[in-house]
Amino acid sequence: MKRLWIAACAACIAAATPAQNLVTNGDFANGQTGWTQVSFNDPLGTTGVRTADVNGNSESSMALYADFKTLTPVMSAAYSNTPFTAAAGTYPFTLDISWEKQVTTPIPSPSVNRVEIRLYDNNVTPPTMLTSQRQTVPSQTGLIERATLQGSFTIPSAGSYYIELFLRHSNLAGIPFICNVDDVALAAYGATINATGSARVGGTTTFNLVAPAAANKPFQVASAFSPGPIPVGGRFVGLRPDTLFSLSVSGALPNTFFNYAGILDNAGVGSAQLRIPRLAPIVGNPIHTAFVTIDTGSPNNIQTISNTWSFTIQP
Repeated sequence: MKRLWIAACAACIAAATPAQNLVTNGDFANGQTGWTQVSFNDPLGTTGVRTADVNGNSESSMALYADFKTLTPVMSAAYSNTPFTAAAGTYPFTLDISWEKQVTTPIPSPSVNRVEIRLYDNNVTPPTMLTSQRQTVPSQTGLIERATLQGSFTIPSAGSYYIELFLRHSNLAGIPFICNVDDVALAAYGATINATGSARVGGTTTFNLVAPAAANKPFQVASAFSPGPIPVGGRFVGLRPDTLFSLSVSGALPNTFFNYAGILDNAGVGSAQLRIPRLAPIVGNPIHTAFVTIDTGSPNNIQTISNTWSFTIQP
């Protein structure tokens, strides 16, 4: 099972099944194809698609951007994507965001400087926004600040829907900056993970795994210090393949990563545990955990991918 998981993660880097992503041109490799500018009200700024290193991996790629130069009043940009047809269900999304500030001071009111991803019902006239989720800019002193926004949208019934990206600059910030968005993805999954127990050193966190469509199928849990994501042929695992990831799937520390590999029961339910070592230096580290179910007949050998459960190790 370990080989299947690692092979799937390796294969996904070059996988060529982007149709699974419901967002057209979500990586902006084809410029603004599939995207329509809804609004932009900064008379001094610019917006569109440009080259930027959004996720901090030193590899620049095409990204949506808004260069905000007017400090008052509130400035914003909005773009909608091509409508898609989807069945009722829960759909995960992910997008990478960076803010390039023009000064080395913290943004004083970070909560009002944000990026939103919005889900619209295209079956009614005019289209109606069903829900949205947001990522606010960190209040740090770095010239470049980054974040990955991940979550899920629930589509109530089969039909036509689309997403909108909303980039906002507040007049309270008093700081010009360029906001970049890249790697926008929306795709279905059939697995969920949550946790109970202790997040303290020496404690045990129990992960509850549910994937009804994968009853009696093998599962693999993984943990990482970063939420990633790892692309899997148009789908995404919300983890990064770092040192912790490798340890958690290796099977070398079964007393720490307990039951990280197993088989779901007849209802598609399972569990795993992270037994946190009593090591003071690990306090404060974020831990992100997700799982996949294995099916050799599925794309990339992965049938379902869960959401990501995150917590910070406490003293």
